[in-house]
Amino acid sequence: MLAAWHCPKHLPVVETVIEPQEDTTGMTCLGEEGSEELDITPARMHINRTKRPQYATPLMVDGSQRIVIAPMPQRPIDKCLASVDLLTTITIDKHVHHLPVDRQLKRFSMLGVDIPTSTVESWQRLTAELFRPLHAALRSEVLQSCSLQVDATGLAVQDRTKQGTTHKGFLWGYHAPWQKLVFFDDQKGRGQIYCREVLDNYRGYLQTDDYQAYHQHKARDGVIGLACWAHTRRNFEKALDYDRDRAGIAMKLIQKLYDVEREARDGTLTHEQRKELRLEKSLPTINTISAWMVNQLPDVLPKSPLGKALRYAIRLWDELMNYLCDGRLEIDNNLMENAIRPMALGRKYWLFAGAHEAAQNIAMYRSFFATCHLNQVNPYNWIRYVLNTINTTAPINYQKLLPHRIDTSLLS
Repeated sequence: MLAAWHCPKHLPVVETVIEPQEDTTGMTCLGEEGSEELDITPARMHINRTKRPQYATPLMVDGSQRIVIAPMPQRPIDKCLASVDLLTTITIDKHVHHLPVDRQLKRFSMLGVDIPTSTVESWQRLTAELFRPLHAALRSEVLQSCSLQVDATGLAVQDRTKQGTTHKGFLWGYHAPWQKLVFFDDQKGRGQIYCREVLDNYRGYLQTDDYQAYHQHKARDGVIGLACWAHTRRNFEKALDYDRDRAGIAMKLIQKLYDVEREARDGTLTHEQRKELRLEKSLPTINTISAWMVNQLPDVLPKSPLGKALRYAIRLWDELMNYLCDGRLEIDNNLMENAIRPMALGRKYWLFAGAHEAAQNIAMYRSFFATCHLNQVNPYNWIRYVLNTINTTAPINYQKLLPHRIDTSLLS
């Protein structure tokens, strides 16, 4: 039995009327029966040919003439054979649908067009160059946020100096949950020096896991560290097999904190209201957790799963409580992890970045599309609009093109 799903109402309708084979002359139409099916127009490629007629004015008294011709339409990449729609499709297929170039070329071939790999790679490189100023503008906005979530994920990058080898690079993710912004930065490692350039001048709330690279930044003046309750809960979850009763108590208490978060979310509370709700309901639970952990600690082996979970939480206790200070803050780092998650699917299909420049492009587009997702902006329409307007936009106005600032009525 087919699931009860209905065709979307916003789609255009192609209507077909099927008259009876019998002659209906003299009959009265009583109404009609209707049925619907969802259809798709197969992709096809075509050539846009632009002609600009040239005209000569009548001869002037001095025998001179002027040649009159319409200006050439603006293109994002001068003399590029790919249209804006084709450049947009290539970009979206690579960085949203995770289709490597070779698979895209096979699809183009099925449509009757064979394009050299080097040509498409050149189009990708030139397109990426157009977007780099926007990536810098996005970074600037992210670092002005009052709260920042940080995490990193690995990315294999091919070493062009040694054929067939790759090194493990990292994409550092910076998420401003209040403003719904994400910025990814490609780096060659995960040590403290690799996030220094971004975080050295940051001031505000900084939410991370307990990775040591973040400790120095959280210790600076003007930075308030936040830990992640999801990581804390995972540690107690791992301890369930070791001591189900006591680890289960911790899991239930932490779940109460998340019940409060769900209540705030379902009630669409303001930031001020969420803070008040947390102080009313979450703070007593946190105090209960604190007292319970202190009582359990002397009776638990330090290196046992439960002992490690207890010491992890106690060591980060102040940072675990800090989310109560402001309703704009999150209880955990899960939103940052959600922004990183599509990278896992991308790595599965394209395995590695072909060069450091390619890794930079991955970081840049992942920044844009994660921000598009958070702000419910169609990434295809956004890329297409930016390509059509970037060359006529003054640098001072680049921020207006960012996904969270764009006038969505223009993205049709």
